Amino acid sequence: MRREFPAVIAVALQEYEGEEQPFRKLHRLVDVFETIIKYAAIIAIQDFYRLRLENKYRSVSEEIRRRIHRAPLGEWIENLLYLPAECLQNNPKRSFC
Repeated sequence: MRREFPAVIAVALQEYEGEEQPFRKLHRLVDVFETIIKYAAIIAIQDFYRLRLENKYRSVSEEIRRRIHRAPLGEWIENLLYLPAECLQNNPKRSFC
């Protein structure tokens, strides 16, 4: 099953599944969630720049740069939710969404 996931997600899942102490297992589950959100946001940001949308959507590019530096989980979630709707809304060459 892990072969189907990117390495960073597979490692987080392995650590979750290998944890036996309930409280720490819960924290490993949160780690899995955070890893998935960050990975998805990175793919969305990568697509934004791969499609060369930074000039067309300057405000989005500025938001990415403002939020990306040591961003807490909430900022990653906002990037994930904000970017696809804003930057790919009028672009039929979507590769993330």
